[in-house]
Parts: sequence; structure tokens; C-alpha cells
Amino acid sequence: MKIFKWVYLKNFFANIVIFFLMSIVITYICEKIPKEMYSCKNWLLRERKWEKKGLIYQRLLKVKSWKKYLIELNDFIKSVFPKKHIPEYSKEYLSRYLAECCKSELAHWTIIFSTFLFWVFNDFNTFFTMLLVAVVLNLPYIIIQRYNRPRILQIIKHMDNVTQFCAVNER
Repeated sequence: MKIFKWVYLKNFFANIVIFFLMSIVITYICEKIPKEMYSCKNWLLRERKWEKKGLIYQRLLKVKSWKKYLIELNDFIKSVFPKKHIPEYSKEYLSRYLAECCKSELAHWTIIFSTFLFWVFNDFNTFFTMLLVAVVLNLPYIIIQRYNRPRILQIIKHMDNVTQFCAVNER
């Protein structure tokens, strides 16, 4: 019985290492894809009506109270675009921030979906455990992106309206 537990534990740790290596590779690939390729209108990334402009995440999950405590890739790799704070409110910066939010969300979804590979090489229990690990580690970041993105879009839309208003009044 002890041997069985040891083999299972060894297998579990091997799967965790593989999971983290896959996560690093997926993140690297997503970082290399040009930001022009990411769109908030993409089927997976677009806002759903039930999200109520991202407010559902604050109402149900109190996202503002915990999102500041999560680490981000920029904490380790300074060349990666930081998303924890918005230091500049220009349209160009916010548009880049929006693209980075889409890139980040897509990377986290891809990591979750990639855990289905564990089903090919493991039994169902191990696969399910790895899926659970992937969801627990990635879903909070997806929620943050889905909470922030509609608010950023609203700021950009407001900037466009102000610009249009100023242009009309200058005539």
C-alpha cells in the first residue's frame, strides 16, 4: 500500500511540474503573438450580457477586495506589460492595456484547456485533479480581466465622445 501511495505521489508531482512547464510555454507563445491579433470581440473574450459590464464579478465575488493580492507575470519579468496599476490614461495606453488584458485572458484559458492533455496520459482522477489545479490557479486572473476590460472600454468610449464633442464645438 505504501508503494502505491509513493507512486501516486511521484506521478502527481511529475504532473505538477509538467503543468507548470506547459503554462510557461503557453504564456511565452501568447506573449510573442502580436497585440493586433487580440480582439475583445473574439468569441471567447467578448463580454456577455450576464456580466453586466463586469459588475457581476464585484457583486458576487468582491473582485476589488482580492485582486491586488495576486501576483502577475510582471512581478518576475519586468519586460512584460504590467496590468496591476494603470499609470497613464491616454487612449493609446488604454488601448494597449486592453490588448494585454485580452492576451492575458486568452493565455489563462489556453492553460486551462491544455490540461485535457493530462487525460491522454493519466487516469481520470489525475486528470480531474490537474484540471482543478488549472482552474484554481487561472480562473481568478480570468475574472480580473473580465472585470477590468468593460471598464477600460467605457473609459476609451468616453474619451472618443469627448473628442467628438470638442471637434464639433470647434467648428
